[in-house]
This record gives sequence, C-alpha cells and structure tokens, in this order.
Amino acid sequence: MRFILKIAVCLVGFLVGSRSALPADEASLANATVLIYATSDQSVQVGTGFFINAAGDIATAYHVIYGAKSLQIISHQGSFATYTIKSFDSERDLAVITVKSISGLPFKFIPVQSPPDDLAGKAGLVIGNPDMKKDFAIHVTFPRGRPIASGEWSTSGLGTGGNRWIFSKSDVKLIAVDGTLNHGMSGGPVIVDGKAIGVFSGGEEQSGGGLGWAISSEYLMSMRPSPTVTDLAKLPPLALLAPNSAKPALLKAVVSPFGLQAYPIIASQQRQRSNVSALGAMVEEVSPNFSDCKAFYESTAGGRGRAYPTKDTDEYRCLLVLLASARLMVQSSLAVNELMKQSESSYKQLYPMWEKRVSLSSSLDIKQGLLRGVDQIVDVCKVDPALQQLVSETGRIVGDAFKPMEKLPTFPPTDIAANSSLEQKAKLTFDYLQHDYGRTLIASMSDGMPALPRWIDAIVKLTGVMLNCSETVAKAIDFQSDLKRRDEHLNASDLRPNEQAYFVGMYLGFYQGVLVIAQECQSKFGRSDDIDKALFRFKQKHLLYTQSLDTIGPQAFGASDYVDLKNYVTQTARPQAKAMLNELAAKGVEAEFCATLPAYIDKRNIENMFPDTAEALSGREVDRSKTSDIMAETEKAFGELFARLFVLSPQNGAKVGAQLFPNFFRVMVRTWMSNLLLQCTNIASPLPPAVSDTLQKLSSQNQSELTAERKKIENMAANAVGSSLNMDQTWRSVELMANKMNEEYMKEFGIQSSGSLASACIQLIRPDVQKLIADGIPSDAEFGAKFKKIQELN
Repeated sequence: MRFILKIAVCLVGFLVGSRSALPADEASLANATVLIYATSDQSVQVGTGFFINAAGDIATAYHVIYGAKSLQIISHQGSFATYTIKSFDSERDLAVITVKSISGLPFKFIPVQSPPDDLAGKAGLVIGNPDMKKDFAIHVTFPRGRPIASGEWSTSGLGTGGNRWIFSKSDVKLIAVDGTLNHGMSGGPVIVDGKAIGVFSGGEEQSGGGLGWAISSEYLMSMRPSPTVTDLAKLPPLALLAPNSAKPALLKAVVSPFGLQAYPIIASQQRQRSNVSALGAMVEEVSPNFSDCKAFYESTAGGRGRAYPTKDTDEYRCLLVLLASARLMVQSSLAVNELMKQSESSYKQLYPMWEKRVSLSSSLDIKQGLLRGVDQIVDVCKVDPALQQLVSETGRIVGDAFKPMEKLPTFPPTDIAANSSLEQKAKLTFDYLQHDYGRTLIASMSDGMPALPRWIDAIVKLTGVMLNCSETVAKAIDFQSDLKRRDEHLNASDLRPNEQAYFVGMYLGFYQGVLVIAQECQSKFGRSDDIDKALFRFKQKHLLYTQSLDTIGPQAFGASDYVDLKNYVTQTARPQAKAMLNELAAKGVEAEFCATLPAYIDKRNIENMFPDTAEALSGREVDRSKTSDIMAETEKAFGELFARLFVLSPQNGAKVGAQLFPNFFRVMVRTWMSNLLLQCTNIASPLPPAVSDTLQKLSSQNQSELTAERKKIENMAANAVGSSLNMDQTWRSVELMANKMNEEYMKEFGIQSSGSLASACIQLIRPDVQKLIADGIPSDAEFGAKFKKIQELN
C-alpha cells in the first residue's frame, strides 16, 4: 500500500490531452474494440481490432500483425497473450484472430455487413487507438459517396516525385474515408448505423488526417480458415500494394526507445485492468443470482436432509452460482494482491525512467512540458482517493466474509480440477455445503456478497488510476512538441548537472569560435582598434554568461574534466581558424575578411542563436522573437543526440557530447552543400559539359567528405558508450535543417527558376568557390565567413 501512496507524491509526468467520455452508443461500440501490441525485436507496433462475433473472433488489418514476434491483445473483456491466427488475406490487408473468454461470458461484438452502395451524406465512425490513446471515436465522411474498386484509387502528388498508391489488384473493394486518422487506427472498424462496413487500413498522410482507405467488410464475411500459423514470423509479406507503389503510410504507431522500456509496464497494467473488468462483468451476472439462491443455500447448509437436486433445476443452477461466487471472491482477492505488487513494480521501474528523461531534456519545449507536469500530476492521477476507497471496501469485505472463512476448509474444494464436468463441480459443491461448516460459509458469503460489487468497483477504479498514471509518465518520457513556440522559458534552477553539461558545451563552442578567429586576425595584421572594440562589446554582452560558465562548468563536468573540455574546444578552434585564414590569403581576400570581422562579431549573440543556452547560464528569460528556426532545429537535433549519449554512458556521454558540437555543425553545413550541389547536377536547364562534369566531381567529393565527417561523429559516440549507436534519426534531423538552409539561400538570391539556378550553379565551379567547398566548414566562425564569401562570389 505504501508504494501506491508514494506514487501519488513521487510520480511526475505531464498532462496529456484529454477528451470527454464517449456518448453511450459510441462507448458501447468501443467496448467491442481491442488494442493490439505487436512486438518485434526493434519496436512495438500498436494497432486496433474489433470482435466480430460473441465467440471471440477479432478482425484487424493484416499489416498490424505482420512482422511481429508476439501479440498482446487488450480488450474490455480481458487481456490475451494466447491467440490463434484463424485466417488472413495479405492481398486485402485483413486478418482474423481468435481468443477464448477468460470469464466464460460471451464477447461484445460489432455486427459486420457489406457496405451500402450509396454512402453519400452518411455519417461514419472509426474507433481505434490513435497515438496509443485507447478507444478514440473519430467521425468520418465518405468523399467518394460509394465503395470503389482499388483500380479507381489515385492520389494527388505527395513530395517532389508525386507518389501514387498502386494496389496489387484492381478489384479490391475499398471505402474512401476522410478524417483525422492517426497512427494506431489500423484495423479499427469503419461503422455506419452501428455496423462495421469496413476495416481501416491506411492513408495518404503519414502524420494522420486527410484521405484514408478501408477494406470492405464483405471479405470478412467470406474468409475461410487459413493454414495453422504458429510462428508470426512465417506470415507472407503484405501484398496489398504493388511493388511500384509509393511506400505505404500504413497507420500503426511505433513506440519510441523510451516508450519501448515503458511498454511492458503499460501492457501489464492494461492486462490487469481488463481482467479486473472481466471480474466486474461476472459480478453483475453472479451477484443477483446469489441473492435469488440464498434461501436454497440456508435450507441446505449443515446437512438438513435436502436431497441432491436434479440436473437443469433452479437448485442445481444455484450450486454452480455458489461455486462461481466463491471463485469470484478468490480471484478478486488475488487481483488486489497483484495490484499491490504492480503498484510497487511500476514505481520502481517508471519513476527512474521518467526522472532520467526529465534530466536529459535539453530542448526547450520538452523541458517545459515536463516541468509543467510537476504541478499537474496530482490532478491526473488522483491515486490517494482511489486507494482509500479500495482500502475501505477491502476492510469491509475482509471483516464480513474472509475472516469468518479463514478457519474453514478451502472453498472451492481443491479437488475441483479445471477440466471437471459441470456435474462433478455441482456434486463437490453440494457435498461441501452439506457439512457443518456449510452454515458458516453461507453466512459469511451472505454478508460478503453485497459488498462484492463495491469492492470490484474499487479495484477497477484503482487499476484504471494506476494505468492512467503509468501512461502519463510514459507520455512524459516520450514527449515532443513544437520548438517554434516563443512563449516558454527554461527554469535554470531546475537543471541537473548533465543538463548543464549540454549548455556549457554549447556556449564554449560559440564563445571560443569568435575569440579564436579574432586572435588569429590580429596575430597576422597587428592589433586593430575596431576588432578590439568589437571584442570588448562581445565580451561585455556575454559577461554574465561567461561568469556563470566558470561556476556551472565544474558543477556539470567536475573541475578537471571542465578544464579538459575548455582546452579541447580551444585546441580544435585554433587550427581551423588558421586554415581558414590561409585559404583566404591564397585568394587575396584575407585582409578584407579581417577588416570586416568587427561587423561579424557584432552579430554574434548567444540570445538570438541559442536562447536555451542563454537562459540556462543566466537564470533569466531572454527575448526569443529573433531566434532563427534553423538554430532552434540545430539545438533540438543536437540535444536529442546529447541525451542519448548520456543515457547510454552517464560517465562519458556528457563530455563527448560537448566535444561533438563542432563536428556536428560541419556535418550540417556539408549536408546543406550536398543538397545545393544535388540540385545543380539535376538541373532541368542544360549546362555546358565542362560545368556539369565539375559539379559532379564537387558533389562526389563533398559527399565523400560528408560520409567521413558522419563516421567520425559515429565513432566518437560509439567510443563514449562502448557500442555502436544508431544515428539515422539524427541524420534525418540534419537533413531537414539543411533543407531549410537551402530554402533560405534560394530565397535570398532570388533563385526561382531553372535559369537562375543554372547561373548560380555556374558560379560554383570557380576555383576559389571550389576550394571553399572542398575544404569544408570547420567551425561556426568559418562557416559565417565562407557563407558570406560564397554570397559575394555568386
């Protein structure tokens, strides 16, 4: 019990979006849907399914289960890790899974029918689990007004190449639906007038929304059992889409690495809650029957001469009700014990994960989203009232029923095997009732049974509260939001040492880059009053941050490692600055560059470039209105890499992450240059052969250097954590930033047609520009100079 109370105080997450309760008719339909976790080696995919009959057949989309190693099916009538793949159709993206009822009660289901020929103006509903939010009802429309053949489906162009959906067969009956259909909806029912007319399959927009398609339910009605499948990995590939189709945006959610850690906890709690809900359904059936049978029990208990009842009579049925009632109480007691263990386990596993995620949140909105949750978790969880209700109801039923029964022989009798016939169960129950202790049993159960519904309700409520808490924390662990928001600020007092390490590394790279290039210019051309004045203004402008650095740095890294980091940054920046000046000298523009350096220095402002870093070091809010989107994206991408390094290597990750920043920035600029050269090599307007050849060589050389730079970062990261690190997501983020840089470049130089692009591309083959491209961008300061030089040359 103490762990549940502790969770109410200690578990902190952020308040995820909520919704009002479903209307009664929609809630009834939602009770027939299931949440499907499909686990593979690399991820956990989440989809939807729904019962199509009372016997336990579940319809879903084939792609939800394809590729999985195991399934966990969470329903309102129990949770199932044991199932049978009854039938599947990989060409129509359909599958039917069969489960057996835990309670023996029939399953609630959604009737299936073929879609009507006329769907124009009809209101539709798709129920599913978008983004792991359970039982969402999405209202949809049918833009085509009728079912269509897959051969009729087409899409507008998506992306540069104009993707097209091309199905493997032209005669698959589809239903076009329009609504906010996100990841996790796949396999959900498309409902019209209370009946499932289709199974949702996929859509055009990977992020949800827009046009989607469902497979007609008529195929479910005619599917024949498939050959027995004991290994999901042996299922044939999805063949709904032809090989030359666009890559499908099939709408199933993939849990992130942090969420993958939380998944077993969430799944366990969902399983527990669904099983307790099934007990609740049994109470609704058994409790009234027990009351009806009470007179029979009292007249039979203690061997009062009543004969064994004839089969199929009310008295015979009452023996089975007594057996079910006793088992129900035992199962409820076990459920409470399991809930206590689950509460303790959840706290021990989820809280450290959440705590680590908060401490690694270097990105503005991730940090703020988590910090907001500190004040909101009590409103989300409400653990204490639910716990007190369960404690109260447990005390009542223990006093009324369990205490008097402690000295009785075990009931139900231990010799009732699971496979015993109804006749055997009824006979053993009657024999127990005939003994002297039968009166004590009936008296105790007569007092306990009225309390049983309230007890079950309290268990159900607390399991729901615990699940809600766990899901809240899991959402906090995975929380991402829009970095372009300017109305939030970091609270420096809440930063932990590893967070501080990130911001210290960012500031050192920024600050030293400016100082070193100025020092190199003055070492070549002598002291310059203009540069001295610019440096004075720069240092004064950043005095608060620099003073804070020498306090926060040793706290974040330790005194020795902080000194090593400062030396590393300076040693890295100085040879890069010298190399840049040598390049400019070879072109005869070195003196010109150093003469314009004061203006460059005056533009350097940590508050505009890295506002998170400014707030972390200063402890005050800064104006974010001037923050560059590119810089915000840079901080996000590098912050996520930094966090991963620290998770995998708390000892070395922070230091190596700070050292990686100069290399990371070079990769970003090389990626931008790669995109620019790619545009030039694929230009529609014809270029002279010599120009095309030179551009191809430049592109190949830049790509080779980019690969080498990436490899260097990957190796440094691998050395820090002791194993290889998947950097695909990081490089995708860098690609997005490079695209934004390219857009700004095109806009600034008025490149709006293939002709103007051709003119710009021709400038890239000039020897001085080639040298700039070939040597790369070794530091932030040099990047500014080179970018300016390319602008001038163009």
